[in-house]
Amino acid sequence: MSTPTVTTGPLRRVPVQGRSVARVQRMLDACAELVDEVGYEGLTTTLLAERAEVAIGSVYQFFPDKRAIVQALATDARARAFTDGIVALAATRGLTVTAEGVEDSATWDRLADMGVEQAQGYLIARPLLAIAVPVWLRRWPRRQAAD
Repeated sequence: MSTPTVTTGPLRRVPVQGRSVARVQRMLDACAELVDEVGYEGLTTTLLAERAEVAIGSVYQFFPDKRAIVQALATDARARAFTDGIVALAATRGLTVTAEGVEDSATWDRLADMGVEQAQGYLIARPLLAIAVPVWLRRWPRRQAAD
């Protein structure tokens, strides 16, 4: 049985003991499931703690907020494999994958490298009133694919 590895990017505290590493991995697994089920906007640290079967204090011991948990998930090897599988499945069906909750360029770059073509989240725009969308669309710099 292989030992799970946890990256140190957005972690508040790096787990050292095996139990802590396993607890953080359960939180990452729960995060992946919840993002799939309820999306980034529906994800809460309370839901995450319940799904991972850890105390809410354990979540905050390792992560400052839900954004950090999702960022850690983005660097997790199993999550990358899962994303690769979703993108490949969508391609065979002629579907487009849209990533939710993309908040920084590094995350978007990783997703784009995996074949994700669309994203939504704070990197793109904060919530807008419908009347503001046409102005936003005129100002948004469209990302051109490198051919």
